[in-house]
Amino acid sequence: MVGWFISGIYAGLINWTGKWLKGQGNAKSILNVMAYAYIPSILSLVLLVPELSIYGVEVFKTGGDIISAGISSNILFYSALILEVILGIWTVVLLIIGVAEAQKFSIGKSIVNLLLPILIIFLPLLLLGIFLPK
Repeated sequence: MVGWFISGIYAGLINWTGKWLKGQGNAKSILNVMAYAYIPSILSLVLLVPELSIYGVEVFKTGGDIISAGISSNILFYSALILEVILGIWTVVLLIIGVAEAQKFSIGKSIVNLLLPILIIFLPLLLLGIFLPK
């Protein structure tokens, strides 16, 4: 539920900053693009099942023991990890291409359009964290 809310806000911010770049899309079309672009990331959650079945909660620990399971288990674990990274990259590529298509942008402008909302949100927070007394 929170993910949908954040995705809606991000789509609205992409639409808003896209207007600065002369984009032609709307927030609904961008939200649709985001929903379809996230499918590979959702599929990567399926790969979490073998990881959890082999290592349990050690996967989530910083110093978790993931080496002692044996070579075949480690091959399965690292294969799933590599597939997760590939699916994550595929998600980003689909998002860039989808926003480019929705906003009628080039790929470069689409990347800028995806980064501008992040800068608008995080830059003030970063500056606040730097300049606030500790």
